[in-house]
Amino acid sequence: MTETELVPIESITPNPRNPRTHSDAQIAKIAASLSEFDWINPILVDENGTIIAGRGRYLADIAGCHGCHGTGLSGGPVAGPPGLPPASNLTTAGIGDWTEADFVRAMRNGRRPDGSSLDPFMPWEVFGKMTDDELHALWLYLRSVPARAFGNKD
Repeated sequence: MTETELVPIESITPNPRNPRTHSDAQIAKIAASLSEFDWINPILVDENGTIIAGRGRYLADIAGCHGCHGTGLSGGPVAGPPGLPPASNLTTAGIGDWTEADFVRAMRNGRRPDGSSLDPFMPWEVFGKMTDDELHALWLYLRSVPARAFGNKD
């Protein structure tokens, strides 16, 4: 039986295969994301508070994807010093032609499907250290986000 229950974010525990600990600020970002997306992509947990669905969204939250690409992941200007490149559109409107293999290659090697380099501001080397399972979960999440025009970061 499926139930919807609002639980304190503090009661959610990371999947045991992802034993990272998170700061209060990171947890607050996850809670804000859940509120902002109005449960479009909820994180589902079992009775013990372990994530069973929504792991990709969770990873996007804690990895900072929404910080640069926006909560809607459509990219655009990035806050910071002048000259920062705009963040790419990660929705299907932006990388819709990419395959999962293209995405993994970009995260592991810093190369787009056409062979061009990702901007050095994109911390692909950090994402490249994610496990295959983590990158797969992140990819599935990106494919679930509604397409948005570039720069519509909401």
